[in-house]
Amino acid sequence: MDKKENKTLKKNVLLWVSIALLVFSLVGMGFRWRDQYNNEKAVQEARQIAEQSREREPEVVEEMHQQDDLNIEKEEPKEVLPFIRDLQEKNPDVVGWIELEGTEIDYPVVQAEDNEFYLKKDWLGQDNSAGAIFMDYRNDPEGLEERKSHTILYGHHRQDGSMFQNLMNYKDEQYFRDNPTFEVTDQYGTHTFEIFSCYVTSTDFYFIETRFPRDEDFEGFLDSITEKRLFDTDVEVSAEDHLLTLSTCTYEYDDARFVVHARRVD
Repeated sequence: MDKKENKTLKKNVLLWVSIALLVFSLVGMGFRWRDQYNNEKAVQEARQIAEQSREREPEVVEEMHQQDDLNIEKEEPKEVLPFIRDLQEKNPDVVGWIELEGTEIDYPVVQAEDNEFYLKKDWLGQDNSAGAIFMDYRNDPEGLEERKSHTILYGHHRQDGSMFQNLMNYKDEQYFRDNPTFEVTDQYGTHTFEIFSCYVTSTDFYFIETRFPRDEDFEGFLDSITEKRLFDTDVEVSAEDHLLTLSTCTYEYDDARFVVHARRVD
């Protein structure tokens, strides 16, 4: 093969490699656009259901639990929020709703039997790389009123601004101070949470602990997550609080997470 043929061959190889890379890139973009469209569609459906049923009166549900081997005790009736019940008819995994006013974070919260399922499923359980906002499988979905507890919600950091991407706003100190609270709704009511700490960390730091056998364990955990905060606050937390954590990916380094911690104040 002479030099001219060799040069032509190299050009052809480079051309086909470039075409293959372009096709691969376009296919990837197509999948992302598809998932973005489907995710927006699913979220809008959830918001429409919520809007249409928020004004309805709650439904009273009597719950029973076994007191011992022989006796059954009736608990006080609980009023289930209609919009949560309507969402559960679409997917029984729905356990609540989260809303951060002034952001895109206005989503149903789901919970599975592990922390993997909703990484690539939307709130309806349909395949989607955007995932859903989901509660840690170890948490009690009806436990937001409990003290001495830690609830964790996860969501992806999507480049289109959806899911938990808007948590990045809290990296700005002025935004952090201007937006100190947000709301999370469970089946029975809406709860207000006040932020006391946010920071970037690696997964080596175990900020998702949910079991604290002793008050001292909880207090030590609170100390560790408070020491890492980006901005000082006057918010005081104790082992008597219900702690809620929002977690998403961030890109300062590999396996980085941005974490927002808040305490229930309602």
